Amino acid sequence: QARHTSSTDLVGRGSLNHAGLLAETAWKNASEQCAENVVCVVPAGEAWLLSANMTVDALKIEGIFKWDDTVPGTVLTVGWLNVEPGGNLKVGSAIAPIGAVLGVTATIYIKRTAINQHPVHGDRFLNGHGSTIDIHGLPMARTWCLLNRTARAGSTELFLNFDPSAMGWKVGDRIGLATTSMGTSTKHQIVDIREATDEPLVLASAVAGKQEVNLPASNAFDDNMDSLWSSYNAKAEENWIVFNFSVPHDLTRFRFFWQEPRYAPQYLVEVQHGQRQVDNGCERDEWVRRCRGCPQREERPRRAHGRRLRAAVEPRFQGESWLRA
Repeated sequence: QARHTSSTDLVGRGSLNHAGLLAETAWKNASEQCAENVVCVVPAGEAWLLSANMTVDALKIEGIFKWDDTVPGTVLTVGWLNVEPGGNLKVGSAIAPIGAVLGVTATIYIKRTAINQHPVHGDRFLNGHGSTIDIHGLPMARTWCLLNRTARAGSTELFLNFDPSAMGWKVGDRIGLATTSMGTSTKHQIVDIREATDEPLVLASAVAGKQEVNLPASNAFDDNMDSLWSSYNAKAEENWIVFNFSVPHDLTRFRFFWQEPRYAPQYLVEVQHGQRQVDNGCERDEWVRRCRGCPQREERPRRAHGRRLRAAVEPRFQGESWLRA
């Protein structure tokens, strides 16, 4: 296997390397061959290795132009890129795809315009004709996935319909979050993947239409099966209880437990999605659960499945400000 270095020319010794090329191929350091504002040409019969960032006005490949699959974060910036007949653009291989080495990525950034226009295609393109373009990234079972739950503005976690690991996603990957309406999609980076397990709710307050002094409404939601809320001798219109949560929660199940051997009354669960109302002096979002007399049933919304991604945002291109997921 040929060893890739940053020297101008390198002759390897061996048979075939992992790119399927003869190991005695003389590799030239691509980033040292051309100035930034010229149409850079990889001559037929030559092999260039991109091991560092490279910026040119345009790139014509008549020989071999290979991405170094061992160097992380390499970016090629061009106004256009054309692989000429007989030319070969190699970005990873089936045996060693880009990303197999942690941190290694291949980014080809097409500039807004080129000084030197292509006589046929103009600028801002990547094209090949009578040539070979090999691009190999890590295999993924899925490259996109629907959300299992709505992601509120400011969220740093996403709940997905499928297991991210089974889809081939991993910590460090960049993901794009598309909008469902007019707006700007955002780019983020996965910093953690874990099971979408049940979590405790954060209760801000609990009030009831009627309660006994020693059995207040807050007892109904304190994670203690031995403490009770009681509305003993309450009128029908007083038999209700409201839970105010301090932060929004994704609830998938709601269950009531009645003191035995008491008769379990008929009840209804209502969900109110609170909105931030600064003009009314409210400084938090409140989600409400209320129960009151109605035909008896247990409200069991569809349970959400999937995994959870914890996403951290990375800076936008073109000097734009940092975004918060």
